[in-house]
Amino acid sequence: MEQWFRDVARLVIAYWHKRVRNYADPNVFFGTTLIFPNSVDRGRAAGLDVRLEIPRRRGWSGYLSYTNSNVIQFGPINGGLFLEEGFLEIGPGTRFIPDHDQRNAGEVGIGYEHARSGTWLMLRGRHESGTPLEVDPDELDELRSRPGSRLVNFERGRIRPRTLWNIGLGKRLLRTDRNEVSVSAEILNIADRAYAYNFDNIFSGTHFGAPRTISLKLRFEFR
Repeated sequence: MEQWFRDVARLVIAYWHKRVRNYADPNVFFGTTLIFPNSVDRGRAAGLDVRLEIPRRRGWSGYLSYTNSNVIQFGPINGGLFLEEGFLEIGPGTRFIPDHDQRNAGEVGIGYEHARSGTWLMLRGRHESGTPLEVDPDELDELRSRPGSRLVNFERGRIRPRTLWNIGLGKRLLRTDRNEVSVSAEILNIADRAYAYNFDNIFSGTHFGAPRTISLKLRFEFR
């Protein structure tokens, strides 16, 4: 569904549902960069996406979005090379929640662009409720002793929620009929917050998020 509120804002709401069979998902070998392909027998997912956009007016624009989703998959798992001890065994018909099941996610952004000078500023924030653990309950005590375990809520069985803020600034240096040159700088994870994407996942291992990161870009565009 799409609804415009005059020319001030646009609201988009979408409900989606899908079913999959033989879903491909790589299996990481002992937390290295080596992977072995595997597939999950079947699964289903459903969700609701809501997005409110405010078109640029006098240089200002913004958006607000929210997604609620649920993903469930069923074994068996075909392929892969699972050699680590203590992982959750997934046999035929075993129901489990995969590591990309992010129940709640929201994002907000507000920006300003000065058309004449080509200068722009953008502030973005994103919240994610945390992905699930996929481990044998008997292994939880051992996982609590591992580095980074403070980023996991073991009672809830999920990675702890995170909210990250990024800010970017850019300016056009040159523009002609055939060329354009611009420069930009961005600070990611402004608060330098520690977070994890997953933890001891049987498919993907453990991945921690990047600390505060500053990037500089010089862009050349040829028409």
